[in-house]
Amino acid sequence: MFLMKLGEDLTKEHMKRRLEITNLPRNLRQQILEVLDVAETDIVNQVPLSLETRGNKRCCVCPRTLDRKGRDTCITCKRNLCADHRQAICAFCI
Repeated sequence: MFLMKLGEDLTKEHMKRRLEITNLPRNLRQQILEVLDVAETDIVNQVPLSLETRGNKRCCVCPRTLDRKGRDTCITCKRNLCADHRQAICAFCI
């Protein structure tokens, strides 16, 4: 019992840092949220303001060869979207 508790306590900080990664796979994000017993809205509100983009960046949905750029971002994961894929929530977060 002691070793299980110790293992959980040692990995919680690492899992919290992993949640700050914007392109973390959705299923892994959900598993971490379940283990930490935290709502996703609490984590989204803690995203640093430095991740907000001001210039045109490459769209996360379009293939790289198209080189489509835009300044709109998904409200949940902050990934960049071009004009064709512009929505409040990107296809990866739905």
